[in-house]
This record gives sequence, structure tokens and C-alpha cells, in this order.
Amino acid sequence: MISKMPKLFISYVLPAYNEEKNVLPLMDSITSAIKNSKEEYEIIFVVEGNDQTYPLLQKYQEEHPQLKMKLFYQPEPLGLTNAFKKGFENIAQESTHVVTMDVDLNHKPEELPLLIKKAKEGYNVVIGSRALDGAQVMNVPTWKRIISKFANTVFNKAFKIEVKDKTSGFRMIDAQTIREIAPLVQAKNFEGLMEFLLIANYRHKSMVEVPITLTYRQHGETKFRLFDAGVGYAKLLLKQGYRKKNNQN
Repeated sequence: MISKMPKLFISYVLPAYNEEKNVLPLMDSITSAIKNSKEEYEIIFVVEGNDQTYPLLQKYQEEHPQLKMKLFYQPEPLGLTNAFKKGFENIAQESTHVVTMDVDLNHKPEELPLLIKKAKEGYNVVIGSRALDGAQVMNVPTWKRIISKFANTVFNKAFKIEVKDKTSGFRMIDAQTIREIAPLVQAKNFEGLMEFLLIANYRHKSMVEVPITLTYRQHGETKFRLFDAGVGYAKLLLKQGYRKKNNQN
């Protein structure tokens, strides 16, 4: 049953691997968007790599002491999902919801009110979707579109999950669902986005999608590696098939 909630405390969990040209514009966009929504919030960065991302965020934090910011740093990348889990483990006790999004400016913080609206309606997981009517995908390489479409189609046929865009990283999830499901996710990288939703589906969490605009990065290099993603999705398919066969949650 979907229940409405009036006020939120949002924890933004943002993994950043060598994103020195993107983090400051992203911060300005997030703070502007959330100011208009008038929700309480904190911003958690899990920084990896050896460029200037971490020093830039440290300076930003010093210059904006009124912001609730948490910074975690490790030079060697441990994988996208592991970075998310590090952030999830450090959300505020009073957090009601967690927002995840790409740090490379793929996602538009000004579209956050679309997700917040659905979260306030009581959905456990709100997904910013590239696969709905009204969504736009701009300048994304064809090979990335094909991989995303293929992965979504295969997992939909295998597990009958009613989410069209299961690989989107733009999400808003209630904190209780994060605390319940994140420790169960075993994937280390991009495929963890899919695994989270599969486990949420097994546990009968309510999920809804909203159309978004995705614009491919202008600065820096993509961290998505075709071979690694293929291997990760194949392992996930086998693992989740075993879980489904044995009726494990």
C-alpha cells in the first residue's frame, strides 16, 4: 500500500572517480534544485582516483560550511557498487531517502522534483527512466544504448520485473529499503544497479519510473567498460537465476 509523507531528509550519495571537471557544476546544480524543493538534505561523496576531485570538494566544503557534506576518499577504485555501499553505510540517521545520480552531469538535478513527487507518494524506489514516453537521450554513443537495451531486455524476460530502465543510476530510494537491500547486493560494479532492483522486486518493494533527460558527458572519460560489464551481467544473470530457482530472497 502506498502512503504519502509530508517532509523528507534526502541523502545524496555520489561516487566520483576522476571527475574534477564535473563535480563543482554538479554541486551548484544540486544545491539550486534542492533549495527550490525546500527539503532537508546532506551530500555524501565517495571519491576515487588521483585527479583534483577530492581537493576541489574539500575546498568547496570549506567555502560552504552551511552545507551538510561528507567526503570519503580512496585512491584506488573498488567499483561503482562498492562506492555506493560505502556512501549508504554513512547516511544520516534521520535520512528518509537516498538519491543516487551520475557525477558526470549525465543526469539533470533540476529534474529531481519529478522523483521527489513520487517518493512523497510513498514509492520505495523511484527511477529516472530513459525508456518512458517523454524521456530524452542526447549524444549517447550507439554502443552504450545497445548494451543498455540488451541488458534490460534479457533481464526483463528472465525475471519479469516491471521496470523498463533497470540500468539507470538516477534513483530515489527510501532509507529503510537502502538499509535492507544494499548489504545483500554482491556485485561490485555497474551491474549492481540491476541487482539492487532484482532484490527489491523479490522483496515486493513498490517501484515507479519517471521520464528524464540524459545528456552524455562533455568532460572526462566514461568508466563503463564493455567487456567488464558483459562479464558482470552474465554472472548476475546466473546468480539471480539460481536465486529464483531456489526461491531465495
